[in-house]
Amino acid sequence: VAEDIASPFEHYIVVSMGNAASTPVTVNYTIEGTTTAGVADYTLSGGTLSFAIGETTKTITATIIDDLIYETPDEFVDLLLSGLSANASMGGNTTHRMTIVEDDVPPEIELANATETVAE
Repeated sequence: VAEDIASPFEHYIVVSMGNAASTPVTVNYTIEGTTTAGVADYTLSGGTLSFAIGETTKTITATIIDDLIYETPDEFVDLLLSGLSANASMGGNTTHRMTIVEDDVPPEIELANATETVAE
C-alpha cells in the first residue's frame, strides 16, 4: 500500500470461509508490525469477527495515513487470525502482511551559507 495516496485511504482485508456454517463462527485477529515511534501511518486494532449463519466473508478496514515524515525501511503490519470457535477449522493462510511503502523524501542537512565575508 502506498503512503502517498489520498489520505486517509482505506485498505480492505478480506477474511473468508470456504463454506457457510450452520451455526455462528467467531475468530479473533491481532495486529503486529513495525511503526516509527510517535508516527501514525495507519489505524487498525485487533478484534473479533463474527460470521452469522450462511455468511462466508468479512472485511477488516485499515486506514492508511500519509504523513510528511521520512521513515525507512518501509513499514509493515501483520494481521493474524487466532482463537477460532470450535465449529470451524483454521485454513492455511492465517497471516496477512500489509507493507506501507514510504513516499517521503529523506531530510537534507546543509550549511546555510556556502561562503561568507566578515570584517576584521
